Amino acid sequence: MRLSGFNEVLVAAVLVVLCGSAAHALVEIKGGTTTPLGELDGRYGGGLYASLGGEARLPWWNVAVMADLSYTTLGRDRPITRLLAEYAEKEYPGVLPWANVMDGLDLKSVFYGASVGVRYYPVEHYFYALYAEAGAAYLSRHLTAHGVPVSVLGKYVLDLDFSVPATQGVGIYADVGLRVIPGLPLISADAGLRFTFAPGLGRTGFEDFLEGHVPAFKAPDSDNLFMVSFYLGASLF
Repeated sequence: MRLSGFNEVLVAAVLVVLCGSAAHALVEIKGGTTTPLGELDGRYGGGLYASLGGEARLPWWNVAVMADLSYTTLGRDRPITRLLAEYAEKEYPGVLPWANVMDGLDLKSVFYGASVGVRYYPVEHYFYALYAEAGAAYLSRHLTAHGVPVSVLGKYVLDLDFSVPATQGVGIYADVGLRVIPGLPLISADAGLRFTFAPGLGRTGFEDFLEGHVPAFKAPDSDNLFMVSFYLGASLF
């Protein structure tokens, strides 16, 4: 049986956590904020970053194998929100304050992801540790309204023949961070930055479609996604 790209990463993440349970293993919970970089910084205001993962320490070189599942949002999709408001005002002028209505839809660009990587601790003491991490991430990008993918909302809630498919791809990431009191038996605190680069996820097929059919809409020039996430978290033994 051949696995899809997402399932391959998910299986690898599960294996890492299970294998790590027999060694020095941690469960990591992270939460923070994300800011898009480059051209996308002008289109989105930034949003939430959250992840749940595991760390399996190897018996040499201060190295650990990492795996996590993540939820990331670039924030409100300003161009699409503005486009829908202008369209509604044109078709139904003065009926409702369409700008407020479309803002209320909370249209966001959201990523569901899974990653695997390797972490190295160049400095590690009882009270603190510094780390650097790098790896690969699988990302699935969705347009959502109130957190629900628009394709699901249109098909199953509004009963419309309407699809905004996910845009999927593989990228790379790099983390740098600080762990406080790593020698404590039960819990330690983490803080760090994650830089993510994903080719092909800077613009979506839905945006290409809008650009081809709506003169007022312009899709991003960059095909690539750049973003940085600041996070705080807890590591549990």
